[in-house]
Amino acid sequence: MAESYPEEERLLDAGEVEAGLAIVGGETDRPALEEVETWPQEQRDPQGPLEGLKVLDLGLAGAGPFGPSLLAELGAEVVKVEIPGEGCTMRRMPPFYKGASFSKLVELRNKKSIAVDLHTAEGQALIRDLVGEYDVVVENYRPGRLEGWGLGYEALKQANDRVILVRVSGFGQEGPYRHRTSYDTVGAAMGGLIHLTGYPEGPPLTPGLILCDYTTAAFNALASLLAVYYREKTGRGQWADIAQYEAIFRFSEFNVAAYDKLGLVRDRTGNRHPSIAPGDLFETQDQQLVVIVADSDPAFARLARAMGREELTRDPRFDTVAHRASHAGEINEIVGAWARGQTLAQLTRTLEAAGVPFSPICTVREAVEDPHYRARESVIEMEDPVMGRVKVPNLVPRFSETPGRIRDTGPMLGEHQEEVCSRRKRVRREDRLAGSPSSSPAPCGDEVLAGLRVLELGPGLAGGFGATLLADFGAEVIKLEEPGVGDPLRHRPPFYQGSSLWWSVEGRNKRSLTLDLQKEEGQAIFRRLVGLSDVILESFPPGTLEEWGLGFDALRQLNPRLILMRVSGFGQSGPYRHRPSCDAVAAAFSGLTFCTGFPDGLPVKPSLSMAEYLAGLFAAISTLAALYRRQRSGEGQWVDLSLYEPLF
Repeated sequence: MAESYPEEERLLDAGEVEAGLAIVGGETDRPALEEVETWPQEQRDPQGPLEGLKVLDLGLAGAGPFGPSLLAELGAEVVKVEIPGEGCTMRRMPPFYKGASFSKLVELRNKKSIAVDLHTAEGQALIRDLVGEYDVVVENYRPGRLEGWGLGYEALKQANDRVILVRVSGFGQEGPYRHRTSYDTVGAAMGGLIHLTGYPEGPPLTPGLILCDYTTAAFNALASLLAVYYREKTGRGQWADIAQYEAIFRFSEFNVAAYDKLGLVRDRTGNRHPSIAPGDLFETQDQQLVVIVADSDPAFARLARAMGREELTRDPRFDTVAHRASHAGEINEIVGAWARGQTLAQLTRTLEAAGVPFSPICTVREAVEDPHYRARESVIEMEDPVMGRVKVPNLVPRFSETPGRIRDTGPMLGEHQEEVCSRRKRVRREDRLAGSPSSSPAPCGDEVLAGLRVLELGPGLAGGFGATLLADFGAEVIKLEEPGVGDPLRHRPPFYQGSSLWWSVEGRNKRSLTLDLQKEEGQAIFRRLVGLSDVILESFPPGTLEEWGLGFDALRQLNPRLILMRVSGFGQSGPYRHRPSCDAVAAAFSGLTFCTGFPDGLPVKPSLSMAEYLAGLFAAISTLAALYRRQRSGEGQWVDLSLYEPLF
């Protein structure tokens, strides 16, 4: 029996929708479909969905400049302001090859560079002059530093009343710790990630990748696009405050609610998750390490069949998600004994055929040589003026109509000084955008995404979290759930008064509708909803919508402006596309798990669901990027995002 949830959280059924579609805004001021013009296919834009957006990057390192890096990869023009004679921190960070930092290959690519001394009156005046033609300014100095230079928000607003200032710091612009210095490990410690990473009998561990910096940077990219979306409707700029520790703390799963309601203080669990079993790092007969996870009742049934142990599904210790979590040690030992009798090759064939989430622990060498990485071009080769031919991670994610590209491996210091600084005369953004669909401000509510309608369908934390972020900032998100079952997060422990504390966090701010998309009646209602919506965010296995006759080509006939955001374990293409995945599998496949742990011990993944949360964050960023493009072109498109690529 699945865990029940209170009557006040009852899911709406299809009959209630059919009675008038009141819950989805049957009365709408959206244009009729016949009034919407499609964007000609031959006008596909190779520059990316953010072409036309201009960003001034004042960031120092990590959490600041990587946000604009994401925007640059999606087509924005990003100008990096660097220290004269030294360059930014990323140029000076080891390891090096031929005197150049490898960090520069990722953090500075697709950007322009100018050298400006912000400590001088001349440098400060130059920035004030340049701000007139930029949409977004991103900085991560200590709070108050920009104000001391005459470059605070009010000063920048005098130069450009539509400017957006994104402020990144360790502890935020206010609060008793605001002046403290912070780095990746400090933010990860304050946000709770380090406490939860490691084995119960050992000390806490720092993740092997700089997850806190990158997560904070992704949130600063999200903040930039949220503010741009709002400004395009209202004409008003604003500033955003992002604290490094809060970015990681937002990924805390059920921890805050469980402490509040149950007094539970979660501790380290190694490669296991307290809500999911079986799920662990197992050794094969040929001494290879592999992650195997069954994070739902159907996945566990498939695993039990693959093991030849179908009776396990009828065992009262293992018959539900909650019961298996309560007996995690027992079920993990059973799976471990089975895995030790298989070689990695045998296990791969068996689990792939059964549809069970799994992955070997990959190193960067194995990732670069893996056939799926190659098929999806997750790694590309670029020509660098110093290093020569060098392999780097590709763009994430993939857009159908505005694919974008990596143009270069980063500029030389001050390479664009003359080009950028010759435009010192203030340029009004209203003039530059004249004639665009967003040039006439429209009234809207105080919420950033008010008026945006999103349909969320499919299981999985990643897609659900992406939709939750949009809902948190005012979008109307309608969660479509399986009748009688609901979203899998509703059944994950821990529970309080019969309700999952997972759902209390990730189901918030959403509407819920039960709809059977495998039936003709459900599909008919869904098609009506599509015509009234802006975005579909789905996380079904690749090909599922197409099997139901609801692929993108069919959906765009109903709504040519539709954005279809597709989140899946291994992406919509490549030899592993049909493999199921989850957080632990993505962490193993991306190399994160291999990088974390003591040199003489087993690798261990961070206990928080970093892969799924980060993919959800990328889904929200990508959705806003696609909407930015649609505001200018009238064109919808679909987006392909895997769980592993944001980590990679």
